[in-house]
This record gives sequence, C-alpha cells and structure tokens, in this order.
Amino acid sequence: MMKTTTPIGMLVRENFDLTKRGYIPIPEKEVLSVWFRRPKEIEISHVNDKIAAFIKAQSTALLRGLYFGTHDSSRWVNPLPNMHRSRDKFQQIQLARKLDMRIPLNTRRVDMLQKLKYFILLCCLSAVFFVTFFSVNAQDRLTDKSQVFINGIGPVRVGMTVEQASKASGTRLISNNYTNDGSNSNCFYIQPESNPKNITFMVTNGRISRVDILGNKKITTVKGARIGDTKARVISLYKGNIQETNSESSSSIRLLRFTPTDRNDKNYRLIFEIYENRVNSFRSGKLPEVEYSEGCA
Repeated sequence: MMKTTTPIGMLVRENFDLTKRGYIPIPEKEVLSVWFRRPKEIEISHVNDKIAAFIKAQSTALLRGLYFGTHDSSRWVNPLPNMHRSRDKFQQIQLARKLDMRIPLNTRRVDMLQKLKYFILLCCLSAVFFVTFFSVNAQDRLTDKSQVFINGIGPVRVGMTVEQASKASGTRLISNNYTNDGSNSNCFYIQPESNPKNITFMVTNGRISRVDILGNKKITTVKGARIGDTKARVISLYKGNIQETNSESSSSIRLLRFTPTDRNDKNYRLIFEIYENRVNSFRSGKLPEVEYSEGCA
C-alpha cells in the first residue's frame, strides 16, 4: 500500500522508482480501514491515445487489486464489492424485494420493461420453435430414436411402397439376404442399408405390411416397451388390451398380442415375443401378415 500525491497514471515503465515519485510505503498490517473515494479522471497528455488507454486500464486494474487485496483484512466504511453490486439493476431489484419495497417506474422504464417482456417472449417462442423443428425433423428420419406404432415405425407406414418408405426414412432400404430365399416374390424383407440395425420390413404385394424389431434395444414402442423388458412390464404398459398365447414356431416362446380398441385400427396388431420371461423381439403391422410366426416362409 502506498501513500502519494502523484497521479498513478504518471507511472510508466521507464519511471518505476516509487520513492522518487513521492510514494511513501505503508505496511499492509498497519492498514486498519479504507475509505474508497472515486478518483478524478486521470489526465494523460504526453502520450498517444493507445498508450493512454493502456495506462488507464492498468491503473484501474492496479487500484482494484489493491482495494480487494485489503478488503478481507481491513474495515471498509463503504466496501467496494457492495458498491459494485449497487450499480447492478438486478441486484437493486432483488434487494428491494427483500426489503418489501415497491419499485417506482417512470414512463420510459415501463416502455423498456414492455420491450423486455416482448423480447423474452420472442426468445421463448423461438426456443419452442427450434425444439419442435428439430424434434419433428428427427422423427422425419428413421433412427434408433424412432418409435414403433401400431401401423409402422417413425416416418415409415404400412401401405407404403419400398420407394416411398426409402424416401420417408431418409435411408436406402435394401433386400435382407437372411430372410429372402427367392421362393416367394410376393413376400420378402428389406432393411436399412446402414442404420438403424436389427430392424426389417416385410413387403407383400409391393407394399410395407409389417415391421420387425429383432435385436435393437434402443427402439421402443409409443408406450416405451423395448427388447429386454419383462413380460410383466409389457402387460402393465398395455393393461387390459394384452392377450397371451403360445407361439406356433416354438414351445419356449410366448406371445403378448396388443389389439387396439380404435375401430380405425382394427386390422393392426402389436405382438411381443417373450422368451425366458423377457421381450426377445416385437413387431407391428396389418393382418394377416403381422400374425405370420415364420415370416414369409
């Protein structure tokens, strides 16, 4: 800490001998209290504008460092941190609220608040728009986040042609070599060329008739059921509309069949295959294809 009558703005690199400039060192331990007083604007005329701006900025930073450096150990008549808070309008409003004070507003302030209110409203609406836009955009493509409906998955619906389904899904749909043996040209399977994995579409008479989820644990139904769920969870999700039967393809597999109550969906089903008390696969689509336990075989 220094005591001086020389403006601190006069300190430049070539004149850094403080004692020669009239500064008297004061030990920090002797500082018992500090009275902060806003100094006059520093007048610097012997240097160019850039150097003057630099000196002012560094002087302000130095003073602030000295003030805060003695803040915790000294008693301030007017603490500097509180003075900084007092300049902030939000701090003022918060303090006024704590003191149960009413805040008078002039016409200009009211107009500003009205504009602020509309600005905040516009920001909120913009945020809702972008969230909705990206959510819809995500649903427009076939991904691991797509949900299985009673009549399809994500943007792909039963009744679409392969070309329509490829365009709607945003990915190329190719023939599934594991399920197509070429013996039935009226019934075959297609799948996404890349992602999502472990999902196939049955095509009958040139149109999508059902979708099978075979091993993708990320894809869920609209109600949240997925591969790996227990039989009890599926029953609880579709309470009252689930029928349990044996599978024609294997005695170790049980089927949970969801039948929609809406008359418009009476020809659709959602079927879960249960193996060792957990969902092993599930499918949705139209009758009678969705009931084929052996697929196109």
